[in-house]
Amino acid sequence: MKARKQTVIATQTLKESPVYLIRRDGRYSYRRRIPEDLIEHYGRKFITKALGTADRREAERLARALSVEHDNEFDALRADQQQAARGQMPDAGSQFSVIPNSPATQPKQPPPMPYLPAQLRGPLSGDREGEALAILAKLRRKRAVAEEAGPDELKDFMVMTRFARSFDEMVLSGDEESSKPLWWHEASLTAHKAFFDGAGQSGISLLLKAPPAAHTQAVQPSEGAGEQTTLDQLVELWRKDGSQTNVRTLEKVALVVRRFKECIGNLPVQAITRRHCVEFRDKLRNLKATSGKPLSVATVNDNMDKLRALLAVAKRRSLIEQNPAEDLSLTDPVRAIDKRQPFDSHALVRIFSSRIYTEGFRPDGGKGEAAHWLPLLALFTGARLEELGQLRPEDVRQEEYENADGATVSVWVIHLTEEGEGQGLKNAKSIRRVPLHSELTRLGFVEFVASRRGRARVFYELKKDTRDRETGNWSKWFGRWLRKECAVADTRMVFHSFRHTLKDLCRIARIPTEDSNALTGHSGATVAEKYGGSLYPLEPLADGIKKIRLPVAVQGVLNTLPKYRA
Repeated sequence: MKARKQTVIATQTLKESPVYLIRRDGRYSYRRRIPEDLIEHYGRKFITKALGTADRREAERLARALSVEHDNEFDALRADQQQAARGQMPDAGSQFSVIPNSPATQPKQPPPMPYLPAQLRGPLSGDREGEALAILAKLRRKRAVAEEAGPDELKDFMVMTRFARSFDEMVLSGDEESSKPLWWHEASLTAHKAFFDGAGQSGISLLLKAPPAAHTQAVQPSEGAGEQTTLDQLVELWRKDGSQTNVRTLEKVALVVRRFKECIGNLPVQAITRRHCVEFRDKLRNLKATSGKPLSVATVNDNMDKLRALLAVAKRRSLIEQNPAEDLSLTDPVRAIDKRQPFDSHALVRIFSSRIYTEGFRPDGGKGEAAHWLPLLALFTGARLEELGQLRPEDVRQEEYENADGATVSVWVIHLTEEGEGQGLKNAKSIRRVPLHSELTRLGFVEFVASRRGRARVFYELKKDTRDRETGNWSKWFGRWLRKECAVADTRMVFHSFRHTLKDLCRIARIPTEDSNALTGHSGATVAEKYGGSLYPLEPLADGIKKIRLPVAVQGVLNTLPKYRA
């Protein structure tokens, strides 16, 4: 009998306990090491669960949610065991209690199912409010610890908490299985809602008195009203018909749908009115971001844009006659042009005079040669950071075009595409090719890429963040480096400022707007731009790149840089 092929992939989802993804016959399973102090209780060293997917990203997402669930389980078990060790019996105000003959008092007899806090077993099983309050208290304690550890730890904690909440929602909607009863996931979801809304015990009570969770709340269409469509179903239709395939956009839309259900209710699309949309917009103003501050006007408008785009799908499918979310954007007091600024000459000189370029210094957070090349590439291509971070070696290649004299011209180009595994772009216009500026070839970028042949990525040292972004962690490092090492104090100047810088350089060089948009992947506003081939002609792009000139002081710094040697 042929042995099944098995691949074990370690992923450090949580710092204290490794989580593994096991790939068998093309499908993934979750494997979690049980902490040493709890092995005796469980009677085994690992927890293993089939994830039912062959998609790596989906498997990682499910594994993160399961890992958070098991963290909560471990914490509850330890608290229960500590109380049992002190010989304490439950009282009315305790979060966890020990009852006679429970697994907590008989650790050598492993339970037949994953551990549940003692308060939730026996006659007290089903106490949603008590469990929700216990989970809410635990979330707040963990947030306090994360806040003391620093902003990065706090952000990671909030991301993982959102994953836990998503897992509860998946269980209650029937999209995921769990060994715990549904009422427990209702309590957990209630606690997470209260946590994000800043509610207390009274808020928990109100949430629990609200209509039941999604799994018991199927919409009953009125007689003759026809089939009703939920927002979640609409998102799936949007994805399946190919209208929207960008993973990050779909994630944002899913977040907007979740917020809409929390603020307004789980209404069918056909029942959503303009009044509901206005109420949703106004309630968004009072929601808190991860930082604890109210959502900005720009974020509120972005949420409303996503809702409008989603309801536009319903209109195109004749599920509704009018889009109730049209024209509901707020006026942002801060102009878009003031939120991000291009780098000035002073800032660019400081960046390219830093130790990374003058001494060959490679800080840990810069991930090797990414620290050297990503700023240079962004300066001469205007590409978004994630577009550059996901480049494959084969995306940098030579192409030919015929010039006005009929001669064949060969140029090196960067293909920004989403055809490779794990690649994704913002929109269709982002698929493009950008000719290499002569400075990039002079500095040895072609030779550098050649040294990376055989790798999945040009910048393979980059490590994805919890949101599956290739450059998420690198972006944080660059922000710190820019402020501390390069002394660029203007907070409107960030990595994305390179994109603004190239746009200005194109204007100075008198490059036509259509060509400039094609280089940077910006959507044009004219009907004429919808005509022509899927890729913009190469000749005007190559001619445009040749015209770009840097300020004298910046070019002087680059002239001192040595050519890359593999």
